[in-house]
Amino acid sequence: MLIALTEEVRKFSELENDLYSTVKLTLPAEKVDERVFVGFAKLQEKRQALDLKLSQARQAGLFGDGPASIQAAYERLSQRGRYQLETALALQKSVTSILMASSVGGEVEKVAADLPSHVLFREIQEKLRPAVEELQARFQQSSLTLDVAELRQLDQLYLLDAQSGVPHYLSRWKLYEQAIQASPNLRYSATLDLVGVDWKPLVAVLAKVDRIAADVANYHGQLSEKAIAICHYSLTRARQIHTSEFCKNYLLQATNKVQAEVRFPFVWTNDFEGVSAEGAAGVNTLLERIKTDLHSANFNAIPPDYKAALITFSEKVAALDPIRNALFTPDHNLRMCTIVLLPHRQQFELSGQRTGMDFFKAIQIRAGTRTHGAAVKFGTPGLVPTDSPNETTLGSFTMFEPFHFHFHKSPADPQIAVDMAAPVRWTAILLPFENQATRLDGGKRWRAALRPAPDKLIWIEFRLAEPLPEFDEWPTFKTLGLEGVR
Repeated sequence: MLIALTEEVRKFSELENDLYSTVKLTLPAEKVDERVFVGFAKLQEKRQALDLKLSQARQAGLFGDGPASIQAAYERLSQRGRYQLETALALQKSVTSILMASSVGGEVEKVAADLPSHVLFREIQEKLRPAVEELQARFQQSSLTLDVAELRQLDQLYLLDAQSGVPHYLSRWKLYEQAIQASPNLRYSATLDLVGVDWKPLVAVLAKVDRIAADVANYHGQLSEKAIAICHYSLTRARQIHTSEFCKNYLLQATNKVQAEVRFPFVWTNDFEGVSAEGAAGVNTLLERIKTDLHSANFNAIPPDYKAALITFSEKVAALDPIRNALFTPDHNLRMCTIVLLPHRQQFELSGQRTGMDFFKAIQIRAGTRTHGAAVKFGTPGLVPTDSPNETTLGSFTMFEPFHFHFHKSPADPQIAVDMAAPVRWTAILLPFENQATRLDGGKRWRAALRPAPDKLIWIEFRLAEPLPEFDEWPTFKTLGLEGVR
């Protein structure tokens, strides 16, 4: 049992040394990882075998009342074996002497057979012979196999630990196990929704790794250099792999969300129906969360090598910021667009002989679509003379809601001469586009001519709180690098 236990300690030592050599390799990390995983598995298997052997030795009383020490057990067994062998040899010698005293010609086999007491001594002699041979063989074998200096070293490096009562090998294994289990499964980040949480799951993973690294650094037991090196490799790779996986999965998730949710008017497409007002609010929130995530202190703490692709993605998505700012207030409400009728003088200057003021002398803006029109809530609800000397606010609407125009022959004429159609969604953007509006004041004013009849122009302006870009400079899926999805 002692020899078997000693052999298990030797094998554990060899595997631990192999693992230490592996973490020192300068091969590519992926190849070292493979070898480390195999080395850890082998060491774990050997640790379990050593635990079993050590438990069996304790149960067998191999260590007596003292700590687990193969040197002490060996010396105890050697002393006991020597005593047993010496006792058996002395008894064998005494029996032989008795039989020799009664032998014929000095030969034990010639002892008078008719003496009953001699028969008993011969039986004792026969039973002693194999026992003595076994003791001699066992004592000689253990003496040749086990070296006291080696046993002392194995005790000092792997078994004895007078302070904690935990064998050295097991104290180190607990460190290794902590290092292995310092972080969750490497696919952990793929199971989380990473967008909008400011990298907090990654921060938590790295914080746990750092706490365990501090415990490892405070280990001052036997073979501390090897133990710390092995743990350091595992902890370092945990940081590297999780940081890389979190960044990769964040980019994948954010890209998928942008591809799935972003529509007109955030990007210019042929589908002008775009998202609803509620959908636009959701897209705005998504883009705001991505921007926050990719500019936070937690993101800035990530080493540059891992986030290069995310920085590029952030720069692309930032092209949507002017659109978001024009559509939404900082508290995430849709902004308003105010439609203004230009004064008489500007009407004439812009239209010349094509002015519609003389033919359509009144205009009215209506909320809603042509089939579901209503009076405006913010603006001038009635008919407005088209030749007003001053500009007139016709109405104010959110960037999404529809509005359209009625033209009358005179302010006093209730009959609608022209009920002009207009886009039914995102009217404040698409109506200037359809009427080839001129961008003014850096994009905060858009001047357009309404045409209630051929060569009859009525000039209005769309006024915004925040500027919009030229229509041909509007972000597209191509400029965002996402054209392959649409």
